[in-house]
Amino acid sequence: MAGPRQPGDRDPVPPAGRGPVELSLYGVGGRLVRRLVAATLPAGEHRHTWDGRTASGAPAPSGIYWLRLVAPGGEAVERLTVIR
Repeated sequence: MAGPRQPGDRDPVPPAGRGPVELSLYGVGGRLVRRLVAATLPAGEHRHTWDGRTASGAPAPSGIYWLRLVAPGGEAVERLTVIR
């Protein structure tokens, strides 16, 4: 379980074969807050830095979020807590 996060923290994308990768942030109720990555990436580790903003560009409020990664190697979900 991840600890509190701050905008600018880097999110690891685990190694996998080349293919479509989607990294999305959801609110505790399951609503999509922002799609962070939607691209075809080469195999290997990738990192993405979230700027702490929603899809509309507004700062995401303090709260619990779910980071969901879908990649050729499988799926992963991580709980994030944002404290402002």
